[in-house]
Amino acid sequence: MVLCVAFLVVAVQAENRIWTGKAGQTIEAEYVKDASGKVWLKPVSGKVKVVPIAALSAADQNYIYKQTLPKIEISVDDDIKRSTVGSDIDNVHEKIKFKIQVKKTSKAPYPVDYEIIFCALAEDIRYEELILADKKVETFSLKEKNDVYGFTGQQLHFEHDPDPAWGTKYDGYLVCVQTVEGVVLATKGRDKYIESINVLRDAKVRSRFDEKFNVSTRSSNRF
Repeated sequence: MVLCVAFLVVAVQAENRIWTGKAGQTIEAEYVKDASGKVWLKPVSGKVKVVPIAALSAADQNYIYKQTLPKIEISVDDDIKRSTVGSDIDNVHEKIKFKIQVKKTSKAPYPVDYEIIFCALAEDIRYEELILADKKVETFSLKEKNDVYGFTGQQLHFEHDPDPAWGTKYDGYLVCVQTVEGVVLATKGRDKYIESINVLRDAKVRSRFDEKFNVSTRSSNRF
């Protein structure tokens, strides 16, 4: 059993914009920071102003919340069971079931939904190709600090024999959490998968790839 945790925080670059109060008054200013229900705004001319966030329009409040992306924690429990069967030559059997949990660890609200991309891959030993064994792409929401989203993947079964080389064996996984706008918040998994996240996101289960993640035309009925 392996427990993995990762998180990434990204700040959005500020810009001059028109801010509108609930009473209709406006000011052109740059977002500086926000804390404890207040926002610091730097006008085009003049000193920095401190304004209650609740006094601003809904659109401005959403803009403020999006300036600091939420802290996301990913936990991956990959329950791997290996066994051997056979007489003269032992075949290796791998049974794997994933449990994925995503937790929001920051307090500030964030007005955009999240998307999770989960992929598990196997290797076809004979042809030296990767096979997309399981995949999940889903949109979800985390409103408050410590809110949790999670799911359990299907059980995967791989069988292989190193000599002679045949069969499939487990190669690794990828979990990516991003906003629905495409801003990546956190990832966990093999680096070569993360670099090819867009290819994997759009691929179908049982798709095959070479080492550079070019799609193979070979059909797959394994595992």
